[in-house]
Amino acid sequence: DLLEIIGNSAEPGKVLAHVGKMFAGISGVRSDTSKLKEGVLAFFDAMVSKDGECVPLHDVIQVVSKSPVKDWLKKLEDGMQNTLAHLMLDAVAQDSSSSIVLSEESGKESFINWAKQFPAQVMILASLVNWSMSIDNALRENGDSKSSLEKVLTAIESKLEIMAETVLLDLPAESRKKF
Repeated sequence: DLLEIIGNSAEPGKVLAHVGKMFAGISGVRSDTSKLKEGVLAFFDAMVSKDGECVPLHDVIQVVSKSPVKDWLKKLEDGMQNTLAHLMLDAVAQDSSSSIVLSEESGKESFINWAKQFPAQVMILASLVNWSMSIDNALRENGDSKSSLEKVLTAIESKLEIMAETVLLDLPAESRKKF
């Protein structure tokens, strides 16, 4: 595999066949070879997970003809990490489901819309981060932390109930994996 990657550095399509072996959770990269300028071999604009989820890269990666394969693979790796970091920050910031009443219809809809907006792994991790911050805040409260912890428990139970109800609906495969 390594010899094939090095030998085909001028042909990104052949190297991309090995991306799944190089990066955990990634099965491929979406490349665009239309409308290329002279000296540009390809543009990478999205990563594709092993579950088929397509995640647009925050910054498009350009592969130029004189660039060694290790350089554009490093750019691709940095681009994936940068994209996931931006998505994670956005998901944690936009997850208002910890502070809204999920038992109301608008709260349920808000949580479902938020979940559909982000890749599955990012959505799950953001939920865990916000749950951890909610627990931390509840334990730090002066006075009755028991009632604060009960509110966090109620919120997480509501999320689980919404997810259980939502998975039974007629959803596209990509959305179903999130619930």
